Amino acid sequence: MRALTLNDRDEEFRFTLDYAPSLRTHDLLCRVVAQYRTTSFLPPHLSASLALENDRLKDIARPIIEDTIEKCRRSVGISSFSMTKTDARLWKEYGGDGNGACVEIDIPDHLVGQNYHRVCYVLAKVFHIDTFLESALFPDKIFQTYQNMLLTKTKKVGTGRRDSVHRQSAECEPDF
Repeated sequence: MRALTLNDRDEEFRFTLDYAPSLRTHDLLCRVVAQYRTTSFLPPHLSASLALENDRLKDIARPIIEDTIEKCRRSVGISSFSMTKTDARLWKEYGGDGNGACVEIDIPDHLVGQNYHRVCYVLAKVFHIDTFLESALFPDKIFQTYQNMLLTKTKKVGTGRRDSVHRQSAECEPDF
């Protein structure tokens, strides 16, 4: 059993990955191979080309994705707020089946997008593999990946729009 972490709800880390190579995938994969390879049998550009040709990108990326998720679980905390207090579905899901309490907090507008971030609601939570390859290569990109994972939520069909804000998470277009 996995130890409790800051982000224990696995739904935050349920998403689909798009492995279709982009114009940048080969270059990113070359860099990943150069940085993380355990053998120097082939030059990185050739290893990356063979991996892409033989559909091995998923195998190479799997430990990177798992490591990114685990680091996110250990290092980022979230507090969630709703912009409405009358959504029965939110009270059921997050408010003890409707038995919770309401605490109003005024968040200054200038902090929204800086310290507090709007959640993006999408029909399907899909990320391109390049995002994770970049995170493995460039430490300054990792927090943006955490934000994207945690602030992108799948719309539940028939439930309408949920307007909410998370503390310490990502920049995305709000769903208003």
